Amino acid sequence: MAISMYQVSIPRFIHTLTVLGNLLDKAQAYETAKKLDPSALPNARLFIDMLPLTSQVQIACDGAKGAACRLSGVTNPTFEDNEKTLPELKARVEKTIAFLKTFKPEQIDGTEDKELIVKVGGNDTKFGGMQFLLGRSILTEKLARRGHHITREYSIDPFELVRVRDVMDDLVPMVPGKLTLAEFATRLNEDPDLSRRQGTVVVDERGRLTGMITRGDLFRAMRESEPARRTVAETCSTNVVVAYPEDSLHAAVMKMLDRGVGRLPVVEPENPDRVVGYLGRAEVLAARSRLLEEEHVREASGPVWGWGVGRRELKQS
Repeated sequence: MAISMYQVSIPRFIHTLTVLGNLLDKAQAYETAKKLDPSALPNARLFIDMLPLTSQVQIACDGAKGAACRLSGVTNPTFEDNEKTLPELKARVEKTIAFLKTFKPEQIDGTEDKELIVKVGGNDTKFGGMQFLLGRSILTEKLARRGHHITREYSIDPFELVRVRDVMDDLVPMVPGKLTLAEFATRLNEDPDLSRRQGTVVVDERGRLTGMITRGDLFRAMRESEPARRTVAETCSTNVVVAYPEDSLHAAVMKMLDRGVGRLPVVEPENPDRVVGYLGRAEVLAARSRLLEEEHVREASGPVWGWGVGRRELKQS
């Protein structure tokens, strides 16, 4: 039986875009439940150097209608790339599906050997109609030979979906800035909640964030000054990078990398002097470990775990 070019194109495109629309519905439900900014998920990137979700949806829609138009010879309509929210992206998908449903089998069938010229890497590349539609085109074959597989390379960075509040430690290592370095050193030796951390949050007499001090800062200052006279406030770094509970873990990690720090105090957006959590390398590593564990379990039996726990639950699980 001859393969129907229509059957391997238009219904498949419609099915794939329908699934994409359903995923956008799930994303909308997540956005509503988590009270996210409407621009957060549309602007989330599939990976650091890739286009945001908005562009990916637009490209998926344009790819489907463009393929149908190339094969049929129908003029490809222009859809403005002006979507900013998930409902607008869903509308773009639905508009594309409605356009695809206007194609008839006789417009597509018989194009197996039709020569198509497609820009690949800025160069004109020839495809046959059949080759253009097969899952392993020349382009995907080249990528696969280099060890890249489309489904893997376009997986969303899981840290984009994890909130800082879900993994931060709410037991914040904290000391008043009026302590002398000698007093602080004594506390480090005696208090396990302080000693397990490389960095400590420094606050004033009203409990407001004023700085961060690391063990390295302490040791250097003790060599260079009198520990019994110099205070923590005089030693700590006051140019503190902070995270917010609703930040994505990805955004928080990027802050760490950009500033070359290994920990961030987590503060309330409306009250940035009030520290509500602590995000360090240990929390990031625990999150990565948990994500890998979740992925292994999901591959074996489906999803069984969600991001609704904090650092203490991570340690106890």
